[in-house]
Amino acid sequence: MRSKKFQILCNGEFMGYIFISNNHHSLPNLKIATIWTVIRKGSLENVFISLEFKDPITNIYDIHDVDEFIQDDLLDKAKISKYNCIGNFKIILVK
Repeated sequence: MRSKKFQILCNGEFMGYIFISNNHHSLPNLKIATIWTVIRKGSLENVFISLEFKDPITNIYDIHDVDEFIQDDLLDKAKISKYNCIGNFKIILVK
């Protein structure tokens, strides 16, 4: 199973990853996708910032569903709004 990895950025800050399979060997007409988000703890003033990964959310999609639809659905399930980033929300393919 091959998959694509995307980074989620909000105002330049890392928010997590989205993984989307091209297909699944056991489920040939389906894609499996996961969103894995992080929470920032601490502040720059204290020079202590840690990243805590939240539990991943995984869902199954039709093989014909495009990546953008899958990404939007997973963001919705993770309760992440693109609009809270004041126009600087990006999902970038990681090679």
